[in-house]
Amino acid sequence: MSYKRFSLAAVMALLLVAVAIPTSASAFKLVKADGSAITKHTEIHLIGHTEVLDSTSSGFKCEINTTLTTKDGTEATTVIVNTQQITNSCVGIGLLKECSITKDTTAMTGKFAFDENAWTFGFSMNDTLAGCIYTFSNWLFEPMKVVVGKGPITVGIMEGKGTEDDDAGKFNATISGELTIGQYTEAGVNKGSAKGVFKIV
Repeated sequence: MSYKRFSLAAVMALLLVAVAIPTSASAFKLVKADGSAITKHTEIHLIGHTEVLDSTSSGFKCEINTTLTTKDGTEATTVIVNTQQITNSCVGIGLLKECSITKDTTAMTGKFAFDENAWTFGFSMNDTLAGCIYTFSNWLFEPMKVVVGKGPITVGIMEGKGTEDDDAGKFNATISGELTIGQYTEAGVNKGSAKGVFKIV
């Protein structure tokens, strides 16, 4: 067998092995700060103070309320639900300064993921505008990262890049801000503040 034939065969064999190996989910998960596992359906209320800006330095500062829900702390059972943009809290910036938001839809997009000090997920925010020359402003961040640190979770720092569409066209965009940890429930029972109760391991 020639060297070229051997090399090709070796490469093909490695490719077959790589394809055969299943991709695994993240080894990281959410647990109680004392190290104990989450064994009941858990919901953590989150309050986000966000700023979204497009490449013209125009956008909004808004409060966004949402809930992280999980059955066992793994990526597979963790999602963001009940996301609400508090429209009367929103302040326009730059070219959107005179705009008010009259209607919105916000949601998690794509899959939720953990790493050692953060969680990530896609986030969309579609706004209907009034009081200015723009009629809509749609934002998409895939993914958005929330950095929570390696110890008990007390606050999350949001960061992400994406796009913004409005009447003038499509622009690059960024999201930033702080996520405040609020109340949490286990199996529907309110357990009080979630601040410092959970961590990623």
